[in-house]
Amino acid sequence: MKTYMKVIHYYESIYDKFLYILNNFKYTIFRECRRGNLYIANVATSKEARGLGVGKLLMKYAEETAKNQEFKGVSLIAKNEYVSTFYEKLKYRKVFDRSILGERLIKMAKPI
Repeated sequence: MKTYMKVIHYYESIYDKFLYILNNFKYTIFRECRRGNLYIANVATSKEARGLGVGKLLMKYAEETAKNQEFKGVSLIAKNEYVSTFYEKLKYRKVFDRSILGERLIKMAKPI
């Protein structure tokens, strides 16, 4: 909660603060991370780097980190079919695929 309060102060307009709170509430509704899992957020590569294996290397590093820190698995949210297909190739499985407050959220997990 302290982190959320610190972050919200960075937003200048009431509208941006409201959107930040709404988005965080949305993710809280369905518990974005399984208990005992490492949660991966905001992994991205530039368009120029796609297809070069950079994303795969980032995910491998995250999985090794999870294993070294004795997490049971890795959880993440994919926001569209293209992204979820990438994670499926890395052996992640869909836990659920729902539209919440107008946004498609695909929760995915992989045991370590």
